[in-house]
Amino acid sequence: MEEITPENQPPQNLPKNETKKTETQQIEIQTAIPEIINPPKNTIKLELVVAFLSLFISVFTFVITALQTNIMQKQQKASVWAYLEATVNISSEGFSVDVHNKGVGAARVKDVTYILNGKKFKNFEELAKIAVNDTSFNYDFYSTNPINKKVFAPTEKIRVFSVKNMKYASKIINQKIDFEIVYTNIYGDEEVFKTF
Repeated sequence: MEEITPENQPPQNLPKNETKKTETQQIEIQTAIPEIINPPKNTIKLELVVAFLSLFISVFTFVITALQTNIMQKQQKASVWAYLEATVNISSEGFSVDVHNKGVGAARVKDVTYILNGKKFKNFEELAKIAVNDTSFNYDFYSTNPINKKVFAPTEKIRVFSVKNMKYASKIINQKIDFEIVYTNIYGDEEVFKTF
């Protein structure tokens, strides 16, 4: 004998209204199942829009990150910026040449060229001897401090050459003297200071 369970129990005397509701619910469930298995076409379009939007956000984030990295690198280089400058000083005390690091970072001098009337020299002492053109011009009258291959700390100044004797100083002053200094910062970026 078959056991009666709530699932296979015949509907008891339900009002007609309730019977129709139960049948309607079953039909709705049966029609909803195919929609879940085979979603409508407009759902696929929505998924594509979401996928493209995600891709756009990823690319946009990558571009912003690359720009920020570039800005940070520029800021790092600016924080170690070196700037060498050569100055000629003429006063009642005589003639002198100074090289000054006006930047905020260290500068390593790679090469120095001093130019007298178009002729190039690697140190200022040789230039001065040619400019003065006097055999008695010696270390008693001038002092020199070559800067080739030296490292300048920020704001450091080095007196490259000085003459206190006005007789010799006036001979040097009357000449056209130019400078070319090639130097690098701590990142190895090369800069050139020229007076011509």
